[in-house]
Amino acid sequence: MDSGVADYLVWLEASRNLGHASIEAYRKDLEGFSAFLESEGVGHPVAIDVRFVRAWLHNLHGHGFSRTSVARKLSSLRGYLDWLCRRGVLPSNPAALVSTPKRGTRLPRHLHENEILPLVDELSALEDPSGRQDAALCILLYSTGMRVSELCSLETGDIQPYDDTIKVTGKGRKERVIPVGMAARKAVSRWLEVRGKAGRNAPLFVNARGTAMQPRSVRYRLARLVIRMAQARHISPHMLRHSFATHLLDHGADLRSVQELLGHASLSTTQIYTHLSKQRLREVYDACHPHAKKDGED
Repeated sequence: MDSGVADYLVWLEASRNLGHASIEAYRKDLEGFSAFLESEGVGHPVAIDVRFVRAWLHNLHGHGFSRTSVARKLSSLRGYLDWLCRRGVLPSNPAALVSTPKRGTRLPRHLHENEILPLVDELSALEDPSGRQDAALCILLYSTGMRVSELCSLETGDIQPYDDTIKVTGKGRKERVIPVGMAARKAVSRWLEVRGKAGRNAPLFVNARGTAMQPRSVRYRLARLVIRMAQARHISPHMLRHSFATHLLDHGADLRSVQELLGHASLSTTQIYTHLSKQRLREVYDACHPHAKKDGED
């Protein structure tokens, strides 16, 4: 199994042009299935049948994995087994007979404008080098809606104080251009003032060793920043991305534009951000519906 998974990952990276994070996600999913088969005494893919697939999913549920995670792992397994079928290792794909778990409809968490705007003001006032870097990465995440992996891959030459756009490389190594607001440009400029000498190809955000910051470090720094700023709510990179999309839609942006800015391949992925506050819905209704006016109003 393990050698087959390794070959599949090489093929996957070459044929689908996936990024490192995506390949690692496939690796973890398939190595998890391989370990489960080993615990069941199965050592070769040819012995896999639908019973083992269902038993694996049941095992995942028992270990507390969410429906979304289980659905993703099943998708990874289906792709691998399809590949084995095309190579003649398996006569058919047993995972194709297993239904995908229904995903929950939980809405993404986001910050309200009355929470994020004062936070940006506070961050912009930090003067120490560590604080300036934290402010730059936090404000840039909110200003652009980029993924944390995209943020970590930025180089000092990718954004300049007077540029109003930034080019990022997203999933599938697809490039897109995102506008950058004044607050983010100023925050990055203040960080570069104390960043120290660095070439255009040096990482924009760095750890204590001076190497490129990793997503885990960004999450840690945001969590620490919340404590430093005495904020009541936890803040994550993905929450800032959600806030970016939600606030755009609240102010009238169309879904297609938000899809492009977020780098979503499918519009259906972007539609999760179309939730609006009750207050926003009330405002839209009052402004647009002919029956919205109350008795006695002109």
